[in-house]
Amino acid sequence: MAFRNKQHLKNFLAYLKTIDQWNTGRTKDEIIADKGDEIRSLKEQNAELKEELKAARKLETEDFINIQEGYLLTVVDLAKKVQDTRNVDTFQE
Repeated sequence: MAFRNKQHLKNFLAYLKTIDQWNTGRTKDEIIADKGDEIRSLKEQNAELKEELKAARKLETEDFINIQEGYLLTVVDLAKKVQDTRNVDTFQE
């Protein structure tokens, strides 16, 4: 009977360790090392996201469309064709 109670208590303690939010079963050095690893990982992720943002911003433009001389009618024709295809798409729905 005593062995069975000890086993139940050990199982219960193992369960408590899995839900330990305050890290009561670990030393300060272990906690600091884990948090240091987490910070390092987050800094790497932050650097990657900054690079992705920088690449995405390169694709954006604040300039106007530069239409070379003599090609204005071509651009107008393309705009008209796009408009016509959008009108055809709305009629089909």
